[in-house]
Amino acid sequence: MITLRNAYRMFGLIFVVGLLAFLISPFATRPSSAQTGQLIGFAGISDGATVSGTLIIEAKTSGQVAKVVFRLSGPTSRSFTDNAAPYYFNGDSNGTPNGWDSTRFPNGRYTLRVTMTDSSGNRQSRQVSFVVDNSKPAPTQQTTVYSDSLDSAWANWSWDSTVDPSSTAQVQSGNAALAVTYNAPWAGLYLHHNGLDVSSATSLRFWIHGGGVPNRQISLALLDPSGNWTRVQQLSPPANSWTEVVVPFNGTFQPTRLVGIALQEFSGSPQPTFYLDAIQLTQPGGSPSQPQPTATSQPQPTATSQPQPTATS
Repeated sequence: MITLRNAYRMFGLIFVVGLLAFLISPFATRPSSAQTGQLIGFAGISDGATVSGTLIIEAKTSGQVAKVVFRLSGPTSRSFTDNAAPYYFNGDSNGTPNGWDSTRFPNGRYTLRVTMTDSSGNRQSRQVSFVVDNSKPAPTQQTTVYSDSLDSAWANWSWDSTVDPSSTAQVQSGNAALAVTYNAPWAGLYLHHNGLDVSSATSLRFWIHGGGVPNRQISLALLDPSGNWTRVQQLSPPANSWTEVVVPFNGTFQPTRLVGIALQEFSGSPQPTFYLDAIQLTQPGGSPSQPQPTATSQPQPTATSQPQPTATS
């Protein structure tokens, strides 16, 4: 027999349980912040720019990203979906961007729209507009860093590495190549300059040969006179073949002076020999500008440890 008092108690219990369910349910169904992602912006392209040649365009993101979709509209359209970081327009090969060759597209005005979808299904979009103009390719001039030997304006300040600037084991062009062996974790090839004016430089170019080892992890960084390191690209050169690496300066390296080029071991273990050749900086044609040396402090490259580059013969 249910008394009036028991009925009140049952009603009160049901009311409390319902109230708790109402208060807790929004938190139970709210997506975790760990599942959200954010589309930060672009690297390698700016709104209103006029571009030509090959560009490295990257969508910068943070958080948990499921995919990034690039949609190019203009005289010719193109769509590309990248499902894994880093998110480059036209993809990458083991972290090395494939690049977008604008010479394969008609000149004209384009808009690139990027849509990021995070792990919870939320979407964010950004877009940038620019002009492709390959009608008048500007003459270019190369500043040599290495060609058969290290240019006299550059010095080998590598650390924990064996560097042979006259190797003939693998040669891409000329008579010799630069052979590099990492003897310790976080070792580095470091080529130092007293201060090179790169205010008009358009790219850093070189060829790399992976030796007989695939899936290497090498971080390419540039050093400015203030001691700041800009890590511009992760390299994983194919084994037993030469690959050209092109690093556009537009949107990648902002300082106007360069004092160092570093290729640092980034897997946390020693690595056998790989090879570099034809290292050069490209800038618009004309009379070569004379490097203006400036006093610089000893560079302090960092990754996990704090390697200290030292001058070597």
